[in-house]
Amino acid sequence: MFFFSTNKNKTNEVAPKMKKANRFARGFILCILLVTVLIGLAIAFYPMPYSWPRDFLSALGLTTLNNNIPNLISSILFNTALLISGIMSACYFCFRGQNTKNKIKRYLLWFLGIVSDIGLFGIGLFIYNIAPDIHNLCTGIAAWGIGSAIILCPKSAEILKYRLSEDILWILFGLFVAILWISLNVLRGTMLPWTPTAQIQQKIMIGFFWLYMIWNSISLFLRTQTKNI
Repeated sequence: MFFFSTNKNKTNEVAPKMKKANRFARGFILCILLVTVLIGLAIAFYPMPYSWPRDFLSALGLTTLNNNIPNLISSILFNTALLISGIMSACYFCFRGQNTKNKIKRYLLWFLGIVSDIGLFGIGLFIYNIAPDIHNLCTGIAAWGIGSAIILCPKSAEILKYRLSEDILWILFGLFVAILWISLNVLRGTMLPWTPTAQIQQKIMIGFFWLYMIWNSISLFLRTQTKNI
């Protein structure tokens, strides 16, 4: 009876957290879909034919193109997507920190979540054709914050059934992407042409973050369904 009662109490404690986590997961998924739609619309409203191998994604956020063509609608859509991405990134890593038993790791994940938010917000607010230096600085801040947070995620939020093996695999995949990015960066301009190498580098990093967020959000949603509690 004692053991049965203890297990029952643990279940009663865990269930509300799992239900709350499920709501968060749905929110993350909706944000990712909204960001994807906004970027798709930004491409559709881009005043020139958008070229995946020749144009940076950040070109969608320019208020004015190099030939003085206005790009207001596409810019608003794309930069709004960045602002939403910043909020989503901060919420995700702070959420994992909130459900982590280790206090040091909790505070670090909170901090890195906020850093990633500041970086992504900065990219969207300080548009490249208006403030290129701040824009590039914010890009570096966002990359550092997100990358560091992903490295810290293993063995966090265990109560929500995050798997250590999945977190480690994502770190390994991230290291592979980073090595690929560095290799392309070293070869760019010498053995490889600037275009489309630089554009591919940018899309590789953005694609990795998109995959990381959509995979972990859907995985969290499936694991925290009421029937699985």
